[in-house]
This record gives sequence, structure tokens and C-alpha cells, in this order.
Amino acid sequence: MSDFPTGWFYIECLNRQGQVLTVSDMSMQPSVRVELRPKKIGGHPHQLWCYHQGLLVNKHSGCVLGVEKDKIKDQCVFQSKRLDQDEKNRQTWHYNNAKLVLRHGDISYALNDLQVPKMTTEDEGCVYLLNTL
Repeated sequence: MSDFPTGWFYIECLNRQGQVLTVSDMSMQPSVRVELRPKKIGGHPHQLWCYHQGLLVNKHSGCVLGVEKDKIKDQCVFQSKRLDQDEKNRQTWHYNNAKLVLRHGDISYALNDLQVPKMTTEDEGCVYLLNTL
């Protein structure tokens, strides 16, 4: 699968079965860390995401998934406000070979499988499944 699904979906880490990207403390505020936590049955909105114009949008907060600095490698992911067009590379996601990827120039970075996921080189990233409700 090379495309994001339509509608709301979980982003599940294959290496940590049953754990999905979750906004910490169910916060609606920007700059809150996103972590891998056990999937809650019933579609809890702080664990649900949709893909819209390159952005991964959280259902609970309306914030988008991204990193805070231009130096992407080794950064944790956060929910944040939508950035201006010239900063969008920190929030524009691709789904390549089942990996969540951010591109910075010619370099692609993917999420790893730590409890608090960080960006690493694409070949070191782990597989994430996009599971619809």
C-alpha cells in the first residue's frame, strides 16, 4: 500500500503490536508530544488521524503531526499548528514502503519504533500500518 486511506485511521507500529500514535494526555494544545500507546477500542479521537493535503491531522485536536526544527533527524514528533508554506517540509508526510516519511531536500526520514518515536534515516525507519475504523 502506497497511499493513505480516506477517513479516520489509526497509525499502528508493526514492531509494537497493538500500539498506535497517540497525542499525550489527550491534549488539544500544539507542541504536545506524540507517543506509542496501547490502542483503545472504540475510536478514541486522540488516537485517530486523517490525511489531508499532505498533512496528518489529529481528530481530537485538529493539530497536525510534525517535527519542531528543520534538523529532522533524531527529533520526536509533536502535534502542532499548521505551518506556513515555506516550513511545510516539517509536516508533509509520505507513506513509502509502509513507512511514515518526511523529506528534507534530498534526504528522507522515517519514524522509528521507540515508545516516543523519533525520526531516523528512511532505511532505519520501521513499518507503520494505517488501520481504518
